[in-house]
Amino acid sequence: MQYLQLSLFSFFKGQLSIFVLYLIDNIIEQHELKLM
Repeated sequence: MQYLQLSLFSFFKGQLSIFVLYLIDNIIEQHELKLM
């Protein structure tokens, strides 16, 4: 049971980091467009 919880947690962490990177990428792109 604990192993399942751990794998779910690591999967969620991976998804979260991908989502955060995606958000940061979008924000940077929008700022670059505004600067141009």
